[in-house]
Amino acid sequence: HGEGPFCCAHCAGEAQEVLKKVPGVTKVTVDTKSKEAKLEYTKGKLELKQLVAATEKGGFGSPKL
Repeated sequence: HGEGPFCCAHCAGEAQEVLKKVPGVTKVTVDTKSKEAKLEYTKGKLELKQLVAATEKGGFGSPKL
């Protein structure tokens, strides 16, 4: 529903939970106004393809990186 995974607090929360489960991600902050997520991660433990796969599997499509 809405426009993307960060369109409302509910969708942003679901997307945040999906991203938190990606190995190497230590913190996720979602801004519904800018429709962006900021990630903190352990260097060397996170691969871009893991983020893309997680958002697609979660039903949020491919992220704009």
